[in-house]
Amino acid sequence: MLVSRTRIVVLLGLLLALVLGLDRTRAVPAPVAAPAAATGTAADPAAAADPAAAAGSRYRPALAAAAAAAAARTLVTISGRVILATTGDTISGAEVLARGELGETSMMTAADGTFALAVVPGDYRLAVRGAGVISAGPAERVRLDPGPTADQVGAPDELAMPLIAARADVANVELAVWRESVIAGRVVDDTGAAVAHAIVRASGASKPTLGTDVAETDDHGRFALRVPAGSYGLGASHAGLVTVQAKDVHATHDVNDIEIVMAAACEIRGHVVRADGTPAGDGALERSFDGSFAPAGQTEADGTFRWIAQASDREVTLRAWPWKSPPTPAQTFACRPGARFDGVELRLPDATPAMSGTIVDATGAPVPFAYLDIRALDPRNPSQQERADAEGRWQIFEMPAGQYHVTATAAGLGIADTIIAAPSQGTTLALSGTGRIAGHLPGVAHGTVEVVFRECKWGLALAHELRLVPVVDERFVVDGAPACLLDLDVVWRDTSQRTTVDVGAGETAQVELSNVTDRFPSPR
Repeated sequence: MLVSRTRIVVLLGLLLALVLGLDRTRAVPAPVAAPAAATGTAADPAAAADPAAAAGSRYRPALAAAAAAAAARTLVTISGRVILATTGDTISGAEVLARGELGETSMMTAADGTFALAVVPGDYRLAVRGAGVISAGPAERVRLDPGPTADQVGAPDELAMPLIAARADVANVELAVWRESVIAGRVVDDTGAAVAHAIVRASGASKPTLGTDVAETDDHGRFALRVPAGSYGLGASHAGLVTVQAKDVHATHDVNDIEIVMAAACEIRGHVVRADGTPAGDGALERSFDGSFAPAGQTEADGTFRWIAQASDREVTLRAWPWKSPPTPAQTFACRPGARFDGVELRLPDATPAMSGTIVDATGAPVPFAYLDIRALDPRNPSQQERADAEGRWQIFEMPAGQYHVTATAAGLGIADTIIAAPSQGTTLALSGTGRIAGHLPGVAHGTVEVVFRECKWGLALAHELRLVPVVDERFVVDGAPACLLDLDVVWRDTSQRTTVDVGAGETAQVELSNVTDRFPSPR
């Protein structure tokens, strides 16, 4: 059933009336609401930072003001239909979710697969939940993988949801979904006993939008993951155990009877501190393999870490390397089955960076937490990755004198690309800014395409910045594209076209695509 603007305004008015009552309490909404004819939830930024403290507390004045502002604004409509990507068939009875700065709203598709969401003007991430179908996006690059964790179970991944700009009404939206494949099985230990409450994750090129690729085993060790068709690696985590046997899965249909085997692990816990004894912050935990270190875990923001691995007769050598810091001296541990080392301290030395500087945007403003990749031009020297701090400052340690290709990226701000001779201090990396792409997609009179940024020039990987872009009279426009020689994918239903375009800062680049509509009925 479609929801009118009037009904949404009434709902917002009721919300405002509730929040102004002195005796009312606020229940924190779940990240994704259960299916309903239509729902709407305004998000409280303070509660998002501390949901436990917000539960049962009085409604915050900031949220009341946001609700009042929302009720006063003119609403816009995002309308279209949900279709199966491989056939173009419409999907009825699916829940369409839109997540924006004021929270989440959703509604069910009608019998013909159509929907119309009334929302406050703004940017929205869209996802679909339906029986036997799934929405998914490309998996983003993970700099340091913490492995499967409990907070990933059923957690919506906004980076996998396409972003649509709804400043005015947006019509003819096509939300493409895929047939769901279920990967089911059990987690057992090396004696065959069930492992309850293990966290299981499927990792592949596609990422389900609603966290269905991560699950917790039940009391009998059983799990079920819901993913689009594709190839996946499986992994599991559990306190004191480590995965010793898990095969890759090619899920073109439901796959049952998967068995993941875990065994007693060697577990090392501790903290990383600076030379003055203060917590060192987050970053990589590295393991030595034949004298060469590589990331094998991560440290938390408070400097603590927990590392587990399959026990063996070999000694294990670890060091920590937090962002914007030198590495700690390595420590070696005799890892035996069930061995546990608590209270380990890894201390950073005093050191001078080989390179340092600041990352700024095209206006000269510092860019917080941007990533850098440092590639040695001399193959005898090491390469690294680094991250700037909250003020855009960066430092790189443990780099021998020489020439290095340094690149940096930040979503929505462009790239930086330069050669730096180490040692060097005070280098400013200026991001390139963004431009516009104007495209022509023959055969698609109206609808939407997904746009995925891939890389710049020589293979500099980018955040995908997944967009859902309207097509009108075979034309579409993408704003905020990184200014560089850009590789991107334009996806219509299940057909993807890779193209390269030279985007200039503040300029418009043209893209001509092929007609890919032959396999589908003509778009209505």
